[in-house]
Amino acid sequence: MIGTLTREEAAYELRAIQQQMLNLIDDARSVLSAGDIGGKRGWMDQISAALFGDYGSGSKGSLQDLIDEIENG
Repeated sequence: MIGTLTREEAAYELRAIQQQMLNLIDDARSVLSAGDIGGKRGWMDQISAALFGDYGSGSKGSLQDLIDEIENG
């Protein structure tokens, strides 16, 4: 993407990226389940937390936090 975006455009683009990333995580879960592959899947939870802020009591920022900040000024 080249040029300057409005806040609304930036929030829209970030939401689209967020959804694509969530879809890819779901695809990875499906592949692991279909392949009857065990192993650690904590990395998927970490990515989900980074996308949506599911850190429990931690103070890390998420992509969702950034989108909310952009939308709310």
